[in-house]
Amino acid sequence: MGINHIELRHLRYFRQVAEERNFSRAADKLHISQPPLSRQIKLLEEMLDVQLFRRTKRTVVLTEAGAHLVKVVDRLMRDIGDVGPLMQAVARGEVGELKVGIVFSASMYPRFSEVVRLYRARYPGVRMIFKEVPYDRGMELVYNGDLDLCFQRPFEAREEDSKIVCQIFVDDYVQLCLPRQHRLARKKAVDIGDLRDMLFLVNPNQTRSPMFEQLQKLAHKAGFFLSVYQDTANFPVLANLVAAGYGVAFLPPSMSDAAHGEVVFRSLSGLKREACHQPLVVAYRRGDDRLPLRNFLDMAKLGRKARSI
Repeated sequence: MGINHIELRHLRYFRQVAEERNFSRAADKLHISQPPLSRQIKLLEEMLDVQLFRRTKRTVVLTEAGAHLVKVVDRLMRDIGDVGPLMQAVARGEVGELKVGIVFSASMYPRFSEVVRLYRARYPGVRMIFKEVPYDRGMELVYNGDLDLCFQRPFEAREEDSKIVCQIFVDDYVQLCLPRQHRLARKKAVDIGDLRDMLFLVNPNQTRSPMFEQLQKLAHKAGFFLSVYQDTANFPVLANLVAAGYGVAFLPPSMSDAAHGEVVFRSLSGLKREACHQPLVVAYRRGDDRLPLRNFLDMAKLGRKARSI
């Protein structure tokens, strides 16, 4: 019989004898008779192929191997004692991992940092892994299981969207973004004709949106075509390009801080408000009931009855 046959009771018996330094007292504490206890200790020594005690008529002394085993057994018993609370914490979603994707503009919203801070304080045993994602890859990464959830902007429907839930985290609308010193910044509302000679800075996501379609129609009606610079830049980068005088863009007003307040936001006459709807959403897999995720959604007030898009 070898080391693989050691049972927890053998270690408990050994620890009691080591503490009492006496087989009779140890047997009393364990509520067994002394001969079976002596046999189990002898068996443990045979399985480990070491001597654990030096026995005399009056006392029992730990050998060097026995003293080391005491430390091992104490550590093991502490770990075993932690198993119950640990499993209960796992069952409550207080231990685990949460992979979170974010588009860069998500970090500009105070509510994002607030929810993350509250979640970290409530569930410190959950390891949060953050990954910045391109504006158009969040759903793909969630769908493939590379992310548990993603903060992103909505974009055109794709085949896997039926397996993804998108819920509004921050309701937001884009407006015309201009340099603070621009001549049109003095107006409360801008006409499309005022933008005839402007360069429009957009990312590909926006070119597929109802807003861009309306912009094209308004420009066509005013007798010109939009001059468009299309790039993969995120909203904060576009806001800074506007601040630098490179062109104009349609961005959420919350991006003002990203451009250090050097931009202003104005409405565009004739552009319907619903076409400018650009909320920040949270996307996650439908039917994913893992508790770290569900606890996060609940804390962000994104439970099953929350508003979806």
